[in-house]
Amino acid sequence: MRFRTLILLTIAASMLMPLTGFSADPADPIKQLLYPPDLIMNYRSELNLDKQQENTIREELRKTQSAVFDLRWQMKDEGERLAEMLQSTPIDEKAVLSQADKVMGLEQQVKRTHLVMLVRLKNMMTDVQLAQLKEYRASWTPKDRASR
Repeated sequence: MRFRTLILLTIAASMLMPLTGFSADPADPIKQLLYPPDLIMNYRSELNLDKQQENTIREELRKTQSAVFDLRWQMKDEGERLAEMLQSTPIDEKAVLSQADKVMGLEQQVKRTHLVMLVRLKNMMTDVQLAQLKEYRASWTPKDRASR
């Protein structure tokens, strides 16, 4: 029972993670090359985003949020099935591993969906805007989200 609760809490916590939450971890070179939508929107005036860029950001966020919501819902269902399977004695190893693959596959789809959005956002920026974003990110912290 404790294990099932732990799995459900883990799944629930992953569903509550903010879509745009993104730290520029210096140890992660990929994150250093992409820009989260909340950073872009916080500095939209300074970046001189045009209407088309703002609309593209909104649309990409809408599509990503919708897709991720659906994937996380599926992940919750599949995670619950996995938890139920792990309660049996003996555990059917083959079935559990197959179910775990489903859960991890959904997690991969969530990450891929986020990556697609970040790539599209970067691709729509001008070279000048990208240089500005690089500077802004150097001093940007999550607390800046609330203060701007």
